[in-house]
Amino acid sequence: MSLLKNIPRPAIIGLWLFICIAPFGWILFIPENRWVWIKMLPILPGMVVSALAQYISQGSGFVSVPVSAVLSIVISGGALMLLWRVSHWRLTVALLALPAYCFFSWVAYRLYLL
Repeated sequence: MSLLKNIPRPAIIGLWLFICIAPFGWILFIPENRWVWIKMLPILPGMVVSALAQYISQGSGFVSVPVSAVLSIVISGGALMLLWRVSHWRLTVALLALPAYCFFSWVAYRLYLL
């Protein structure tokens, strides 16, 4: 588990950016509304969580952008803080955060296809 234990802080930030952005690489290859999706990239994880919460609670289907932004900050900031602070579990945090972001990306892609 000490594979990522002694890496410098810029490498931690690079790992965090890879985890947060790489799953959304499909956005670069969509034919229409690409720039709209690129602009929404920072709030997509929170938007997915908000949309799932609305769907589960049988809400109106309206997803609030400020709520999505706050959720994205909490999710991304939580992943960064865990990567930054918990050096013994850094690989575990990365291996748990990447599938979570892949799930957010998959749901966002399904929303794009609607």
